[in-house]
Amino acid sequence: MLFRSGNSAAPPPSLDDPIRPAMVAALRCFRAHGHRLVAFIGPGGGDDLHNLSPYEYRALTDPEAPLFVTAAETEKSIGEAVAALLARMTPTAILCYNDHYAIWVLAALNRLGLRVPEDISLMGYGATAGSAFLTPPLATIDLKLRERGRAAVDYLVSGAAGKLPPPKVGFELLERGSIKHITIEEE
Repeated sequence: MLFRSGNSAAPPPSLDDPIRPAMVAALRCFRAHGHRLVAFIGPGGGDDLHNLSPYEYRALTDPEAPLFVTAAETEKSIGEAVAALLARMTPTAILCYNDHYAIWVLAALNRLGLRVPEDISLMGYGATAGSAFLTPPLATIDLKLRERGRAAVDYLVSGAAGKLPPPKVGFELLERGSIKHITIEEE
């Protein structure tokens, strides 16, 4: 039995949670390329920046960076959010809640005459099929969902649950053509 009903039961074992370390890796990647003014765009619902607190996010970016640009996952909403952001300030990079957001951000930036990565660097999250085939190829975080699912099934079917620690699958930062290295003078 994986878990028992009642309050005394331990939670079922789970695989590693890569979301928080992947977010840190994405922001560190931007920092390594000279980006400090990084905007994060995603759905509304509090200050959840992929499991980073606002303080932790600010520690990895510029204190003046927009903490959270809210938009529904539609072309219109994301386009309006990008236009409103750019009316206030121009970040050097935008990190998106997922690759779908990044695709619509890329389209909005193109409509506004801004180029990725020449004018603004861009990164998605989730390694959506096809993100490598955009122009430019989208930098993204691969959460290895297929491997994660296979590892979870294998772990449960093998009977290892409760006897051995769950496997660690991790993530991979796919640094592609949508990130440009900048120097402080370019900011």
